[in-house]
This record gives sequence, structure tokens and C-alpha cells, in this order.
Amino acid sequence: MKITRPGWTALLSAAFVAGLGLAGVLLGGPPEPVPASAPLSEFSAERAMAHVGQIAQRPHPVGSADHARVRDYLVGALEAIGLTAERQAAVVRRGTTTVRMARIENVLARVRGTNSTGAVLLASHYDSVPAAPGAADAGSAVGALVEAMRAITTGPPPRNDVILLLTDGEELGLLGARAFVEQHPWAPEVRMALNFEARGTHGPAWLFETSAGSGAVVAEWAALVPKPAGSSLTYEIYKRLPNDTDFTEFKRLKTAGLNFAFIGGVERYHTPGDAVAALDRGSVQHHGEAALRLARRFASMDLGALKVRDAVYFSLPILGVAPRYPAIWAVPLAVAAALLFVVAVVRTGRRRDASLVGIFLAVLVFAAFAGASGYFGWRFGRLADGLHRRFLPDGPVLTSGAYAAALVACIATAWFALYALARRLFAAHSMALGAAFVLLAAAGASAWFAAGASYVLLWPLIGALLAVIASSRRADVPRDLPLHAGRVVLVLLMAVPATLIVWPLVHSLFLTMGLAPGSGAAMAALTALGLGALAVPIEFIVERRRWWPAGAAATAVLAFVAVGVSETRYSDRHPKPVNVSYVLDADARKAHWATRVSRPDAWLTQFLGAAPRPGRPPALVQPWSSMNGVPGFLHAAAPAVDLPAPRAALVRAVATEGGRHVTFRAAPGREGDELTVWVNGVQALDVAVDGRLVAGAFVRRAPDDTAWTLEYHNAPASGVTVAMTLRGTQPLTVAVTERAAGLPEPPGTTLAPRPASLTAIQSGDQTVVRRTYIF
Repeated sequence: MKITRPGWTALLSAAFVAGLGLAGVLLGGPPEPVPASAPLSEFSAERAMAHVGQIAQRPHPVGSADHARVRDYLVGALEAIGLTAERQAAVVRRGTTTVRMARIENVLARVRGTNSTGAVLLASHYDSVPAAPGAADAGSAVGALVEAMRAITTGPPPRNDVILLLTDGEELGLLGARAFVEQHPWAPEVRMALNFEARGTHGPAWLFETSAGSGAVVAEWAALVPKPAGSSLTYEIYKRLPNDTDFTEFKRLKTAGLNFAFIGGVERYHTPGDAVAALDRGSVQHHGEAALRLARRFASMDLGALKVRDAVYFSLPILGVAPRYPAIWAVPLAVAAALLFVVAVVRTGRRRDASLVGIFLAVLVFAAFAGASGYFGWRFGRLADGLHRRFLPDGPVLTSGAYAAALVACIATAWFALYALARRLFAAHSMALGAAFVLLAAAGASAWFAAGASYVLLWPLIGALLAVIASSRRADVPRDLPLHAGRVVLVLLMAVPATLIVWPLVHSLFLTMGLAPGSGAAMAALTALGLGALAVPIEFIVERRRWWPAGAAATAVLAFVAVGVSETRYSDRHPKPVNVSYVLDADARKAHWATRVSRPDAWLTQFLGAAPRPGRPPALVQPWSSMNGVPGFLHAAAPAVDLPAPRAALVRAVATEGGRHVTFRAAPGREGDELTVWVNGVQALDVAVDGRLVAGAFVRRAPDDTAWTLEYHNAPASGVTVAMTLRGTQPLTVAVTERAAGLPEPPGTTLAPRPASLTAIQSGDQTVVRRTYIF
């Protein structure tokens, strides 16, 4: 069965689908930044950037001198706009088998309301990782919130209180947010929490997480924030991943809330590249506009009526809108789509445009294609990365846009070729309805199990079914008669949902997670399903040009791969992340340089020499692990340097029935460093840290599993007391390590500076000193 003759329709269809999809990807950026000359009641990214510039002068991890500098600057900035800044100093911890704790200091300010029904919380964190200045993560949000609070104070007092919370220790495990939730008297008053983050240096402020019962707050976001960007799909994904932000702690307050982040430029995340020069002012503007508009709105309304039913929502970048509807509609809409599918099958069957046998076989073909596409996407990033590691220059393959485009083009090539073959056996409408059935099954499953994700396939499916109905003609109409121009236009309009939902989403998946196996599989499978939803426009393109579309897509694959091969390499523009550690065993007075790298370059040879040894140096290994426990490490001997060393001392050891009660104290050699305590060798019944029991530390542990870890960031000079009840009288091994940012320069040695083609990441270069005790 033929839908239309070749000619203008094929060109129009290709241009419309490709152009609209490309526009959806390219036009989804943040708004333009507002200059400092804007009225004082408005938000200005340029005014906010003055704060970011002060915050992000240098890395400022917890316990560092720059951390104190940033904290004091923020206190002064808040007082300069007429607010009273409060500091919340606390020692906070989390974890059981591995306990992470720190001394932190949150910064808070409050605008009192006239008749408060609760408090609106504006939150971000001001600490950075040791390797990054933190201009985006999260200096951008901190600067934006200070500017938003300034704008709030220019108007009349709001009805509800507005609290600004700049948390400390977020990079250490949300410790500042936990301290606020558990210890601060303002926490129970919070009824609405707005948290702002960054996982890159540019892009729109993406609403990626909401509280439960988010329908009302999502409606306010969609109505108030310019160029809204967000999706309920991201929260369905996010809550299934082991990722957290401060918002995780705020949800413990059972409050309504929204969580925002921009994610473009993820390769700069937690590196020195997260600098002021790389930060997009438009992203700061989007953060600030969202914070100011939503804070003013929620500060003016009754906060007791915010929680209603969950919502399904998504943004359409070209239109600048965010459709939303109650999540309970997901299943009825899926049922309606199923009924529409039945109507399409009956209509095309009566008009001899499709057959049940053809549809069934097309289902098998398209389902196999979608599954194979997902598997190919799962393997693609690893395949490309392996080729670069073995035969091509090493480079950031998983964040390569050229390789991501090649993956999408590969899927398109395979589908165009398979479609051309299948059309020899099946009618066009059979192919379209076979793909629609697979989409229907996936949409129905997501509507039932993950309602927030259902829109991704549901609306493209409805568009695809309407396109099938619109392109089906009566049986008495000659098959060679071209489809009426009005119907062609209608079919193309029905392609809008797939084009504006699927392709920007594929792009967002790449920006968020690159070509890692999971994201690669999702990108490839989603591309396949999107092509299935465009079956009728694809028929317009492919008809009588059976192999041209596949050939054009294959040419695009070759072009993208060629760009990837030639451009995907580490360079000054795309530096390779490499950290170096100086590791000193203070007991044996032996030191090593260590790094985790596949190909040592010229700069690393000053540490590793010509013949580095594989594995980690002994002083970097936990007492219960092996030197080769973490693959990819190389180490070499280094001169021993006199450095501040951690220490531990037995306070008491008291015999008990069948064991001992042991108390010891561990302390860093220098206040503010990270102190790690590794305990091993004897099965324990319980452990307490500074007098507080660690609940569940040794519950459901195997008899030979005796390991326990304490990480104390910004440790005091006085140290920490650990008390353990042991089952048995065997010796207890206690290893204490101290970590400080940077590397020492051994006497008589001049270390060459790191070249621009290499970059530190996360914790950065570290000096690690270890001592071991037997108690």
C-alpha cells in the first residue's frame, strides 16, 4: 500500500521533522541575563555574579582557609542588604558501617512575614570540592539566592516567612542540610523548600525533582518561571539512582518542594574548569528568576494547602510552556490510547490499508529492533572508549557529542534500512501500527509503574495513531492518487509530539550521563521508539527512495565518527582528569606517589618514573583490602617528607564476658584535615563515637566481616573518641590516615606544574599520611 507519491512531500517531511527536532534541542537554553542596571525589584544575573566572583576565587572545601573566607563574605553580604545573618555551627554525622562526620557551619537569614502560614526555604550549599573553585557548583546558586533575597527586601513584607539557608558540607554527604533538619529550630516551620544545584556550567535551570503531592507547586512553576525546563521523567529516574542533594534531607520535613539544577558542560563538574569564566550568566539568571518568582508567590499564599496529587509534567522548549496534568490520568490516558489503537486497526483494516497478520509481524520486527537498539547503545560507549584506549588517542569519549550523534545516526540508519526491507513484505500502515503497538505496551507499562515517565511515549503514540488515521483512505480511492495536501500537513502536525518530546529528551540524557552504558541504552532505545512514532512521515520520505534515507543516515554516521576520531582527544580545551597522591607510611618512613591512570604521560613520569608498579601503595590500602583491590592504580617510591601525622592512643581496655570494651582516641596532626579511622580484626557488637552510639553498625554482619570506617572532615585538633564492645580478645587493628589538599615538594625536588591538558577532579591532589596501631 502506498500513501503518497514522491516529490515535495518527501522533502517537506524530512525538513519538518529534522528542523523541528533540531530547534527543540538548540532553543532549550536559559533566558538572557539581566544587567546590573535593572530595577532593584528585579533579579539581575550581573549583580549575582559579583557574589559568585567572590565565592569562586579558589576551591573552598570544608575546613580550608578559603572555606572560612567564603563563609565570612556571605555573612557580610547578607548584612549589607539589611538582613541578620545567623551561623549554625554543628558536628553532624551519617552512616553506619562507614560513618562520615564533620564540623560544619551553615549560614542563614530570614525575612519575617506579616501573617505566616509557614516558611518558604531557599537553599543551596556554599562549600566546594577540593579540586574546583565551585563557580557553578554551587556558587551560582548561592549568588543567585543572595540577589533574590535582596530583591525580596525591596518590596513590602511578604505574608509568609522566607528563610535563606546556605548549607555547609553538602559535598561531604549533605551534612549541613542534615544539621539544619535535625538541629535547627526553624526547620519545623518550613512548608515549602526550593533547592538549587548545578552539575555543569551552563544550560537551563532544570526542575528534576519534586516532593510528593507536587501538582500544585508544579503548576506554579509552569506558570511563573520563564522558559520552564523540567520533566517528571527525570524524577522517576533520579529516585531510582544512588544520587542525592540537600533536597533529600529537606524531604524528611514532609514539606512541599522543588529541586533545580543546570547540567550543561558536565565535563567541568568538580574540576578547576568550574570557574567564573566558564559559567553561563543565563543559567544564573534562570536560577535567580525561578527563586525570586517562586519565593514571592509561595510567600503570598496559604502554605497549608500546597500538597495535592502528583503531576505528570514536561517542557516544550520551542513553545516555552510546560504542560502538566494529574498523575492519576496516566492510566486512563493509556487506556484511551489503546482504544484509539483499536480504532486505527479497524479503520485501516476496513480500507485494506493494513492486515492483522502484517501488524503482528511488524510488531515482532519493531520490538526486536528496539531491543537491539538498546543493547547496541549499552555497548556503544564502551566500544568507542575501547578503540581510543587501544588504537586511537585517549580522550573524553563518553562526553563526546560527535559520538553521541553517531549513535543516534546508527539507529536511524538501521531503521531506514530495515524499513526498506520490511516494506517489501508489509503495508505502510501495518508497519506504523506494529510500531504503535510496541509504543502502546511501553506507554501502558510506564503509566502503571512510573506515571511520571508515561508522557514520553504516550503523546508521541497518540500523534502516531492520529497520523495513521489521517493518512488512511477509503478502499475505493485509487492507490496511485497522491494524498491530499491538507492530510499531509495534518500528518506532519501529528509528528510534533514525538519531535518535541523525544529528541530533546535524548539530548538531555546525553548531557546528564554521557554515553555510559545505562544512558547509551536509554538514548538508543528512545531514538528507536521515536522513529517508530514517526512511521507515517518516514513513509513519506522513504517511498520510492528505498535506500536513499538509509544511505544519507549512513553518511552522517561516517561523518560523525570521523569527527569523533579526529576531535575526541584530551587537550588544553578538554583536559584529562588525573589526581596524584603522596602517600606516607609514618611508621615505616616509606613514601610513594600514586595515581589512577591508564596511560602515564610525560608530566606523570616525574612521579612514577619509567617503571611504575601496578596497584595502590600499602599505606593507601584499608587493613581488610589488597593492594590490587582497585584496578588502574600505579605507584612508585617517593622521598619521605616530615609531615604532620595522625595519632591514636588507647584510653582504656576493660575485659568483659567473652570479649573487651576498648576505648581509643584518634586525632589529626593538623586541625581541619580529614581524619580517617579504619578498624579491623575483631568482631564487634557496637561502636560509639564521642559518646553517641552508631545504630546498626554491626547488624547482619558475617562473623569474618570486622571492618568499620570513620571519616571525620574538618577534624578538631583534639580528635575523636571511639568506644567499641568487642566479641573476642584478639588484637584490634586501628589504622589512622590524614588527608590534606595538595602535594608536598620533597627537598631537592622541583615538581613541574600540571599542564593545561591535565586537570584535577573531585578531591584533587592529596597528601595522605598513615599510622597503624594495635590495641
